Amino acid sequence: VVTQLSTGPGWAFVKDSAAIYISLLRDTNEMVIESPILRLPKTQRVPLLRLLLDMNANATGIARVCLRQSLVLVRFSDRIQNIAPPKLINAIIDVAARADALDDPLAIAFDAEMVGPMAQQQHLAWTFVGTPVAMTLPDMPPASGPAPASVPPPVAAGHIADFPPSAP
Repeated sequence: VVTQLSTGPGWAFVKDSAAIYISLLRDTNEMVIESPILRLPKTQRVPLLRLLLDMNANATGIARVCLRQSLVLVRFSDRIQNIAPPKLINAIIDVAARADALDDPLAIAFDAEMVGPMAQQQHLAWTFVGTPVAMTLPDMPPASGPAPASVPPPVAAGHIADFPPSAP
């Protein structure tokens, strides 16, 4: 299914129980491939989130699992200039295969609601992908005082630093 989104063109297709969405974001010059797989369950959230973090840490492909509000997605994104055709093909295959492989067992293990079949019933409506929310980090106060003793002092070019500092 081809769709014209406010950010650029979008494509959607099905891989078994997974719905895969590909979008070209003209404003940021990015290609995004994502597949919503689950809604977070009302119980067992912490074990599921821990498992998803472990899965990302041990992932071998280029797709990663992410969280968007209460929606768990398999996702890949990169700037268009970084994506040669072979990388694009691999990214599409990786997102589709990982989403299809994860949705059933995670839904069963954590009593979660699968999103792919619902998206397919709704003709791959883009509302199933959700809306990304920009993360903001809190402002950190500037560090004050001298640097900790474990940090070597700056060294002028061609000089050897006396570290650790000799006792007076």
